[in-house]
Amino acid sequence: MLKTNLPSEAMNKIGCYIIQDKDTLATYVGSGVLGDRYYKHKLSLERGRINEDIYTCGNTRGRCKCRHFNPNLQKVYNNNPDQLELLHMVIDDPDLTRTENRINASQMEQLIINKLEGNPLLLNIAKDTTASRFGVTLNEDTKLKNEYGS
Repeated sequence: MLKTNLPSEAMNKIGCYIIQDKDTLATYVGSGVLGDRYYKHKLSLERGRINEDIYTCGNTRGRCKCRHFNPNLQKVYNNNPDQLELLHMVIDDPDLTRTENRINASQMEQLIINKLEGNPLLLNIAKDTTASRFGVTLNEDTKLKNEYGS
């Protein structure tokens, strides 16, 4: 199970985080609202462990919700779920807007990814955090296409 030392007062804070296998040091880097990200990763990784055949779940209506969206991280978790830990850094300046804090957290995420680029232990598939879709408002047609496929 994905572990963390995230205190309750940091759950609603924006920050940058690393999910790391304590044995192999395989590393995934992310950013966002720390509590939300922790619970979403934890839930999807556990679903993927239960659904061992993670590539053929039978879902034909959009993105598979029975496994983690990053197959590299899912594979590491499936091999040894008790060794994954979420480490965090709060980047939530009360003098900045929520959007500005998200941008700062995304920039920190990018710095870490850049530092680890080329390292085979980096599990991130996307190496460019500017391609993130946070803050994008989708119209109803796009939401339906994303949910059910085009």
